[in-house]
Amino acid sequence: MPEKTKFIFKSAIFTSIAMITYFFLLRGMHLNEMPVLRLLNFVFIFLGVNYTIEKNIIIQKETVYWKNFMVGFYSTILTVIIVLTILTVYVNYIQPGFINILQNSFFFWKNDFSFPLILFIIFIQGIIASIISSFVVMLYWKKNMPKY
Repeated sequence: MPEKTKFIFKSAIFTSIAMITYFFLLRGMHLNEMPVLRLLNFVFIFLGVNYTIEKNIIIQKETVYWKNFMVGFYSTILTVIIVLTILTVYVNYIQPGFINILQNSFFFWKNDFSFPLILFIIFIQGIIASIISSFVVMLYWKKNMPKY
């Protein structure tokens, strides 16, 4: 497996573990019904993207902007896919009633969305978070890129 792929998978797995641990921490403290607390997931995404891009720059000595951007984007998309898979297992097999919390947790509207639609909305939010975090991290690395 190429080194770049290892960075992507390692980052996605660690970011997913952080997000899932945070989710269960919120569940344990009965704070999972407060959607504003889920915004902290963006911090986990941001840290995962930074880790991946930093490793790609330092170890692979990759200085091309778009290649590093795509590495960060791929790691975040993989994270979103892992988290959505775990969420699907959780809702279908562990706590089916959690879908009611999900249906009422969107900031702009509250509806009885189907579970596949909820997954699609979370996936789109994940893509947006991927793009934003990759651009922000690359703004930092563009200014602080090591000279090789």
